[in-house]
Order: sequence, then C-alpha cells, then structure tokens
Amino acid sequence: MIRTSIFLKDGRLRPVLRALVFFPVFFLILIPFLIVSGLVGKFGSHPGSSFLSFTVFELAVLGALLTATLLLRRFVDRRSIESLGFTFSRAWFKLLLIGVAVGVVIQSSVFLLELSLGYLRINSLSPLQGTLAFLALTLVFWLAAAAVEEIGLRGYLFQNLWEEFGPVPAAIATALFFGALHLGNPNAHAQAALTVTGIALYGLLACWIVVLTRSLWLAIGVHCAWNICEGPVYGFAVSGLKTPSLIDQTGSGPDWFTGGAFGPESGAIMVVPLALGTLLIYALHRLGVFSDLPDTREAYAKT
Repeated sequence: MIRTSIFLKDGRLRPVLRALVFFPVFFLILIPFLIVSGLVGKFGSHPGSSFLSFTVFELAVLGALLTATLLLRRFVDRRSIESLGFTFSRAWFKLLLIGVAVGVVIQSSVFLLELSLGYLRINSLSPLQGTLAFLALTLVFWLAAAAVEEIGLRGYLFQNLWEEFGPVPAAIATALFFGALHLGNPNAHAQAALTVTGIALYGLLACWIVVLTRSLWLAIGVHCAWNICEGPVYGFAVSGLKTPSLIDQTGSGPDWFTGGAFGPESGAIMVVPLALGTLLIYALHRLGVFSDLPDTREAYAKT
C-alpha cells in the first residue's frame, strides 16, 4: 500500500515522477535525431549555412521532444497529447496569430520605451529586401524553438506537475526552472537574479495563457513573435544571443533596467511590457474570445 501511494496515482506512475522521467527519455531519443541533423547540416554550403545548421539542429530537438512526449503520454501517462493543449482542432491557427500579435506588442513596447527614455540610439536600418529574406529563414528556427520550450515546459512538465500539486505551485516551479535553464546562455550571469526573475515572469505568463486558453498555441505564438521582434527586428540580444537585425541600434542606460548584454529579459524594463501583454490577454478573455475553444484537457485541469 505504501509503495502504491509513493509511486502510483490512479493506477499510473505519479505525475511528479513522470516529469522526472521525461528528461532521460528525451535525451536518449535526442541522440539519433542529433546524429541525423549533423549529417544533414553538412549539406549547407551557402553563406547562410551556419544558420541553416542551427535551424536543422532545432528541428531535430523538436522532433525528439515530440517523440518523447508522444511516447510518454501514450504509454506512461496513458493519455493523449491533445490533452496537453497541443491539438490541430478548431481555432488553433487563430490562437497562434493572436499570440503573435501579443508578442509583437510586448517587444514593440520595450523598444519604444527605451527609445523614449533615451536609452537607445538607432544607427541604421538594414535593406528591407535582404532583411525580409532573413526573417523568413529565421521564422522556422524561432517557431521550432518556441514550440520546443512551450510543449516541453508548459505542456508536459507544467501539466503533470499541475496534476500532482495544482496549477499555482506547478506554474511557479516550471517558471523558476525555465529561468534557471537560461543561466547557460551568454551574459546570463552578469545579473543572474534579474535574468532568472525576468525569464520566470514570462514563464508565469505562459502558464496562465495555457490555463485561460486550454491550449499551447497562443503561448507558442507569443514566444515566437517575442524572439523574432526582440532580435531580428529590433536588434536586442535574445536571451544573450545576438542576431542580424532590421534595426542596428546601440543601447545605453543602466543594465539593471535595460538588461544589458543579455537583453531586455534581464532588466526591470520587462515589468511594463509583460503587464501590458497580461492585460491584453485578460481583455480578450473577458470579451469571450477563448470561451468557445475546444477543451481537450483531463479532468484534473477542469476542476
């Protein structure tokens, strides 16, 4: 009886143990995907081949993540992947587009706020034609990166911890874990506490989005547009990573506010844009935009 209460719940492995099992299963499945992506990446020989290799790598990670999630959800959780909110049923594309719009608003407000405070100087604009081509190329990369983090964190981990502990503790735990994951990024340790806090605040917002919409798609849209606008459009570092951008700019101002070399997520500036994004999503919720969405969740998430 004690063995059952510790390791099992409702005849299944306990949700918290499923969350722990996810990591070794994912990394084992990732190995063959990385082998294949390494072979494919070598075929890129044009000037963008380096970025092509990054994109192929990110697609390999996404493939491994989806495979691990499907296998665990089917044979360990004994539930459907749709119940995590990852479904192509009605309205998924609408949610994705709404998320993109919210992500654009959030990062645009960061740019305009820094510009109005004199903490940012625009040096030049890249030729539009070349930049649009680059943005089209990077869209695949950033969409895959957003899907990886949202399906893995706000999908499998958050919702298994939700079943075990409830939505609020699960959101806090996964948000802090999400923040800690970014400590491996360039320039993350210059303001480590602010870095973890800023990333974790976004993680809380993403969890709340999943609760409101019963879907991962709006969170994926926000995440993708956030990264594309932040780096390739407005020229900030994306969690410590610099990319070619439409706007070449030079930042100033105190690092504690702007985020410094890590980018806005590591600065106090993110409080206002995140609050704005939260208000926008809440307004849409109050207007009933999400009221008729299909609900594929399990019983624990409906109570």
